Amino acid sequence: MLKSFNRFGIAASAILMIGTILSVFSGSNQELKPSTGTGGSPQAASPRFGIDTSKELLLKGYLIGEASKGMAKVMTELNTRLKKDIHATMQVEYIGWNDLEAEYPLILASGEDADWIYSANWNGFVQHAAKGAYLEITEEMIRRYMPRYYASVNKLALKKASVNGKIYMIPAPGKSPAIPMMAIRGDLRKKYKIPEITKVSDLEPYFEAIKKNEPNMIPAQLSGMTDTNLIYQLMNEQGQSSIQIIRGIGIAHFMEEGTGKLYTYGEEPLASLVKSSAKTMKAWYDAGYINRDYFANKVASMEAFNQGKSAIGLGNTISLRSALAKGKEKGYDVELIPFIDAHGKALAASYTVNGFSLLAGAKNPERTLMAMDLIISEKSYNYLVYYGIEGEHYILNKDGKLELPAGVTPGSNTYPPDASGFWFTDLRQFPAEASWSEDYIQLLKNVQEKYLYTSVLEEFNVNTEWIKSEIAALNSAKDQFLTPLIMGSVQDVDTAFNTYIEKAKAGGLDKVKAEVQKQIDVFMREKTR
Repeated sequence: MLKSFNRFGIAASAILMIGTILSVFSGSNQELKPSTGTGGSPQAASPRFGIDTSKELLLKGYLIGEASKGMAKVMTELNTRLKKDIHATMQVEYIGWNDLEAEYPLILASGEDADWIYSANWNGFVQHAAKGAYLEITEEMIRRYMPRYYASVNKLALKKASVNGKIYMIPAPGKSPAIPMMAIRGDLRKKYKIPEITKVSDLEPYFEAIKKNEPNMIPAQLSGMTDTNLIYQLMNEQGQSSIQIIRGIGIAHFMEEGTGKLYTYGEEPLASLVKSSAKTMKAWYDAGYINRDYFANKVASMEAFNQGKSAIGLGNTISLRSALAKGKEKGYDVELIPFIDAHGKALAASYTVNGFSLLAGAKNPERTLMAMDLIISEKSYNYLVYYGIEGEHYILNKDGKLELPAGVTPGSNTYPPDASGFWFTDLRQFPAEASWSEDYIQLLKNVQEKYLYTSVLEEFNVNTEWIKSEIAALNSAKDQFLTPLIMGSVQDVDTAFNTYIEKAKAGGLDKVKAEVQKQIDVFMREKTR
């Protein structure tokens, strides 16, 4: 269902980004000084922005997730500051994860009175923009109403946020080097004398020991909604990473091949990779290492891991921080395994993995951009929406590291970091956290210096407008035939694989591949000019 909060409420969820320790950007010629929330009369106008702010405005928008307990206090503080600085307040409504596919396009099509909405490349950004759901944002608008953001953003990000030459998204200002990862219980691995685990294919002895000795724990308690990537990592460990061009429909390109050539899961070399990895998943499923109810289970493995119910938790560089904090609280050792391919590489996230767009019918685009300039790029606002209220939800210790206030635990914190839904803020500003181990800090360094690989298709945005019915059919085939295959719950892998390919081809797999390849070929020709 769609969850709504007024100006005193905001939503919470998780993110796919990584914070690095950089100093905050601050322009020397900024005329609008951010508030610290101490009250005072609103500024009547901003000469720099050239807009009359004497009329107080309510800015309405949408985020994804659900509200945490401390969100009301954070929203009250946010609106106190916004009212003083730009004479505006903010009202946010939330689209739940389970409702995203149905609710998001309905909101775009409804024409309701709202100003902005969370947008991302993985959530149909290109298709929605091409259909006129978003308002064009010119570079001059960004320069004028978001000066802090404009000065700090890589201008390639704005190009990536463009469709048919027009900007329709304000993406996160710094590119996220987050990659998928897995958490395991290092204390249990050592207790049962299991060798060090560095990749998914090393897991079987660990799974076996957990199943034999930990009756209250499932080796891999997975959700069919969020935890389907074990098989893809098994595939990547056999060679170079295969990147799904449209998630879940059986078409991919090889990251290090560098040509943009597409393959379906029914073509070599992908077919052999899928089948061999599916056989490993089936062996684990048959051995009882994977929960039988994965299809109906809505509890993500990371949450189950934090609860001590799963021996692994799947996430990314950011979301796994919760496991480090809760592991430290509970006294067990958390080990993190990055998902890299056989060449030691992982795909860097796109600039447009997180952002916001102005709705086509936005009545207050200028003031919305002004508010977001503060929220994204002004450090005090950025910390507020991401970490909460200092002294209540977080503190900075004498070493400048972020930690919880006395008496607050990861479980009792009413505003956990990364729970606001403002995933497009400038995470480059954030400090290290006291719960980070030296291994994790080294891992962050390795991600940035060793693992990341940029695809030749980094700037490519696929337009699915002409193949949307085929994609719907392929998604149906995925749910019915591909998901059981990749989770291991089939009687015979070869038979199940052939059935999936047959159904996918009937649903238009080859047509989708041909259309997307045509778009890629045009993109590659223009790229080399």
